[in-house]
Amino acid sequence: MTQKRILRGVLIAIMSIASVLSCSGVANASATVTRFTFSFTETFADAPPECMPVVKSGVTNATDTGSGQVTETDNGFAFHGDDTFVYCTDFTDGSYLAGVAHGHFSTIGSDAVTVQNDVVREPRTIYSADGIAIGSLMIHFLAHTTTDNLTGETTVSIEKFFVTCF
Repeated sequence: MTQKRILRGVLIAIMSIASVLSCSGVANASATVTRFTFSFTETFADAPPECMPVVKSGVTNATDTGSGQVTETDNGFAFHGDDTFVYCTDFTDGSYLAGVAHGHFSTIGSDAVTVQNDVVREPRTIYSADGIAIGSLMIHFLAHTTTDNLTGETTVSIEKFFVTCF
């Protein structure tokens, strides 16, 4: 049942993007394409609750890297990219959690409509203080929003977040 919901959400997102693109017509001028990359490292306090035997506080060290592009025409813009968020949360008892979040994002806009999408898949493994895997999980996230730019009204809004513990 859950896979059907995800598939339905993805199909709605694809149809919304297709409708924006089909309404925008052919650009009268050439497109301006701007590519980008980013990378940053951060450290922060964290207490991840998902599938933990006992929720505890720790310190997370993470690096986020990604790339994408913005394409602008007379009819609108398209912004899309990917990012990978690699992290490890160390707990005071020596146990730790390691994970990698892979994300894809896009925003497509015209004078009339803006469509935003964000999809993330994030596997994690929980380790005991002696380095033995004691649990794993998968985080899934899907968000889609379609906004009528003329009225400011959100016409479609889907947000799914769920966790599978193994």
